[in-house]
Amino acid sequence: MAKSYSGDLSQSGETVELKLKDQPGSGGAGAGNVIAPVAFGKAAASSDSGNGISWVYTAGDPNDYAVTFDVPRATANYSVITDVEAFDNIYVDITNKSTTGFNANVHNGTTSTTDAFSIIIYDEDPTVEVIAAGGVIIQTKVVGYTPLAEQTMTPAVWADIDGSDVSFTPGSGITQLLYRYEFPAKSANTGTYDLALKLLVDGVDESDSLEYNYVSNGGEQKVDYSFILPSWGTSTKTIKLQGKVKESYQSSIVHPEMDPGVHRQARLTVTEYTA
Repeated sequence: MAKSYSGDLSQSGETVELKLKDQPGSGGAGAGNVIAPVAFGKAAASSDSGNGISWVYTAGDPNDYAVTFDVPRATANYSVITDVEAFDNIYVDITNKSTTGFNANVHNGTTSTTDAFSIIIYDEDPTVEVIAAGGVIIQTKVVGYTPLAEQTMTPAVWADIDGSDVSFTPGSGITQLLYRYEFPAKSANTGTYDLALKLLVDGVDESDSLEYNYVSNGGEQKVDYSFILPSWGTSTKTIKLQGKVKESYQSSIVHPEMDPGVHRQARLTVTEYTA
């Protein structure tokens, strides 16, 4: 039987809702990735907004659209795809790309044009994880991409990892939660380190949540921590991640600085679903 998905798959900081249609109620559980855009809009010589983006129009030669993301992207290495229906001689020049937006200049040959055009943006990694559970509705709270300052992990004590905490209230009938925190980390020296991570709910360690991440020779890596939690009903509890390095001679940095004052970003999601 054919499967179809409905809902907003953009990483816009809002709730993503997926429904598995035309499936027997007793089966169809599984997980997979889809390639999904993060923003879409149709611009037509005026200031306006679309899905995940807005823009300010300035008439000129060429006409310029200053596009701003609703939620800043993790990097400026996203792809911008444009199309003008029925006019092959019109093209859109993308300039000034940053994590917060870009400029779109519209040309008709060597002159400017006011013809409408569509715009779609994909992140550098355009894949989005989809978890399906036998015909039920699955909701994911996307806290979004958040810029965070450098934070040093030491072997002395477990420390809260900035940006990893969320106060969450499961919906009625939810049996499990999938917590996921993606963030960059690196060794603070030329040696190796084991970055230990564990998950807490209302300050209590979750059994079997301990994870080690190994990086050598001052290298960097993207840490993708995930853990399945049993639902605790409809009360609100705080979920957070703690970390430390394993050995006394080690130290590591999470959310390392890319350039002076510019920090790498993190992404936190919590998915709730029924059995």
